[in-house]
Amino acid sequence: MNIEDDLLDSFFIRPKPKRIIERILLDGRKAIIASNLIAGVYIGSEISFDGGELPDGRYTMIDGKTRFEVTDSVITHEYYVETFKMRNNIIHVDCSRVEGFSIGCQVYKSDFKPIDDGVYRLKFFKWVITKDGVIIEISLMKPSI
Repeated sequence: MNIEDDLLDSFFIRPKPKRIIERILLDGRKAIIASNLIAGVYIGSEISFDGGELPDGRYTMIDGKTRFEVTDSVITHEYYVETFKMRNNIIHVDCSRVEGFSIGCQVYKSDFKPIDDGVYRLKFFKWVITKDGVIIEISLMKPSI
């Protein structure tokens, strides 16, 4: 074995140290995230709260803009929450940080209940059709259903 092999082994085989990051959830609980030192909070990070497991579900950070989906105490998705004002209420959409809202994104009211099925105008030329609180179609013009 030579030095180059030793360096490769130490880089790829040795477990990387975890950094503990604390984040406050919207409901006031403290989430503890065990993360890769370099990447920060990322998909695949382990998450718990108050020393116990975090039940499966979606959790909003105190900033109101970041949500994590958790399965088996591991972050499986990260969402950016976009908020839109409607005539009668405010709705929220769990979006990709890169792509924005798209088909399959969840849409819900401020009480986290899914919005009613229907057609909604989210932006100037962005109409969506929702069913069961999920975007099923996006259109530039108001679709008829």
